[in-house]
Amino acid sequence: MDYTDLRIVGQLLSVSTPSLVDRLNETTLLSPESVYSTRVEIDQGNNKKTSTEVYGIVPSNYVGQDVLLLQSCYKLGKSNRLLFMQELYVGTERVINQSVVVKK
Repeated sequence: MDYTDLRIVGQLLSVSTPSLVDRLNETTLLSPESVYSTRVEIDQGNNKKTSTEVYGIVPSNYVGQDVLLLQSCYKLGKSNRLLFMQELYVGTERVINQSVVVKK
């Protein structure tokens, strides 16, 4: 099983309006049936900023706070499916813990 881990630490700069993603409209989503997605921008310092999608609703009142985003991606067997897991911490509190299965 192949896997990739990513760790992003920094200050939350911006949060987009969450959008609902469902299997009927997004053909790569396999599970769950539907999930919210929010684009966030994180300042990692040293002029490095990261913009990424977070599965879940990230409230705008978290902007300006220190965050830790953990992302893991596992290839499921020999199929073209990926298990994508995310955890978002604001300070020391875990506010998002979401997993989705997608087609490659």
